[in-house]
Amino acid sequence: MKGSFTPLVAACLALTSAFAKADDQPASSPTTHGPEQLGDFILPSVVVDGLKLDAALAKLKAAYEDVCRKTGETPLALTFAIAPGNQEELHLSLHPEGVEDSVGLLASVAGLKVERKGLEYHFTALEGDDTRVKQSLSVPPDFGSYIDQLAISPAGKPLPIGALLTEIGLISDPEAKISLSNSGELNMSNIRKADAAAIADFTRVICTMRPKQLKFTVKVVELEKDAQVEVRKTNPMTGRQSLAFQQEISGKKGVNLSTLPTVTARIGQSATIEIVRDFPDHPQAKEGKIAGRKGFGESVGAVGDGGTGGRSSGSNDWEEALNPNQVGQVAEVEGSLVGLKLDVKLHYTDRVGEIDPATQEAVITNRTDITDTDLYKDGSTQLLTQIRPDGSKTLLLAKAELIDATGRPYREND
Repeated sequence: MKGSFTPLVAACLALTSAFAKADDQPASSPTTHGPEQLGDFILPSVVVDGLKLDAALAKLKAAYEDVCRKTGETPLALTFAIAPGNQEELHLSLHPEGVEDSVGLLASVAGLKVERKGLEYHFTALEGDDTRVKQSLSVPPDFGSYIDQLAISPAGKPLPIGALLTEIGLISDPEAKISLSNSGELNMSNIRKADAAAIADFTRVICTMRPKQLKFTVKVVELEKDAQVEVRKTNPMTGRQSLAFQQEISGKKGVNLSTLPTVTARIGQSATIEIVRDFPDHPQAKEGKIAGRKGFGESVGAVGDGGTGGRSSGSNDWEEALNPNQVGQVAEVEGSLVGLKLDVKLHYTDRVGEIDPATQEAVITNRTDITDTDLYKDGSTQLLTQIRPDGSKTLLLAKAELIDATGRPYREND
């Protein structure tokens, strides 16, 4: 995915309406999610190149069923009722979005409107005819870049907005004149009334899409070997269960509970939380054994990213998170969206250093090294454990949550 789309609320107020849903009916067989959750059920990117609407929907449904298999969900028996006569080929690359938004985008690009009744999506024609009109439409500020990301065009080939709309199949009229102003006005002249209606409905759909990002919270529990703590076997834990566990162990002898700074990251990008100390620089510094003067640096802190307490980047080279001459705690996290779950990768290290009294050299070792790759329930907490040879333990309480641009949870969680 090239980037996240963040529509301007003011530009969307006149166009945004709730996605049409009517008479949600439970499926006849047991399921782990209902029709009302299809808006939150995130699909991967789906490329629709040269397919008609029925074939594009079949591909979208196959992607939905594949995600269900991967995440242990029972797929709903979705069906599509398409008005006759729609034979236009579609050319676009759908971003990872919910089932409802993905279906809505395909419908508007095909010049149709869609309503879900139970498990069936009904596609009908938008109002409009071949009458030529002149219209202006307020669109989100990154409307052009969003269309460019949908379009299947050669890399490095910038296209004007009219050509982009034509490329994704939204319009097919060479006589229409379309331009996008710097103030966010889409100006259309000599355009078919039906095409103008399709563009307006397309804009309405993308305005309903909330920007998504991931929030990671990591708590570290250090247990001395004699600590009287019973490690919970419930995994994952709900928010209430995690809080109860923390209250249960807090204050006990041999228990040290700390919270690393919270970090937010874009979908599919890694983020790093650091609390580190620098050893003195040395030209021959290397992993495991660093020559230098006795003692280490005094700088202790976390690298920030817009006040979140961590840094976020597109790099997945986690081995470079700690420099060879640093000690301290580092948590590297990354997540993507899969159905109703979060595909999370986490790597936590706690590197410590000591001075060899005989050589006066600093020796650095990994006291804790925990790696986890798993599907997390949105908003839940995973309990990860490492037991050291001396009997002491490190517990990680790792929580991943999908949030919107305002920091509010994207879904209702326990």
